[in-house]
Amino acid sequence: MDDFGDKPNGTLRLGTTSSSGPALLKKRMVEYAAAYPSVHYEIHEGNTFQLIELLASGVIEIAIARTPFHAENTEHISLESEPMIAVGREQFLSEWDADHIVLKDLKDKPLILYRRFEKLILAACKAGGFKPDILCMNDDARTSLMWANAGLGVAIMPQSMQPYAETCICKVINDKTIESRVTAIWRGDRYLSAAAKGFLEVFKK
Repeated sequence: MDDFGDKPNGTLRLGTTSSSGPALLKKRMVEYAAAYPSVHYEIHEGNTFQLIELLASGVIEIAIARTPFHAENTEHISLESEPMIAVGREQFLSEWDADHIVLKDLKDKPLILYRRFEKLILAACKAGGFKPDILCMNDDARTSLMWANAGLGVAIMPQSMQPYAETCICKVINDKTIESRVTAIWRGDRYLSAAAKGFLEVFKK
């Protein structure tokens, strides 16, 4: 990507999913705001598929989502691969002393899944030779966290969500097939504002 030169102003029109927001705010969004203090923000939240539609219609210039995804006529930059974690109260996860578990350890636990990762996780369970007990399937990582914090089951979600697991134990799941990456996606066939170009410069660092 080219060096975009002068610092931008104007408005950054950004879309983000609930599961990618924490990773974005932890470092890159703060760095961008400090580097480009004249930029204002218009944030749209939704699932990956909704953000891809907003990108296609021109409502947003950049979507921050997670792999895997499919979007035609787009370019993207992905951050480092991130493991999934199991999040649950003591009655579900205290039997392991180690910080890491394998997916099969959860075969008898009531699982709470963010639908975005349903196919990915179910395929990994099948490969591991077991059928999971799915207590709840939902459309938002924050819902999974609320159910886990309430002691209803074990949520599986990206590791960057761990700071929001208020009352839970968290275990990293050792399974590379269910890892994901936070990704910035934009249309390769459209003009990008200076604010958007500056954001991509910070994002790829």
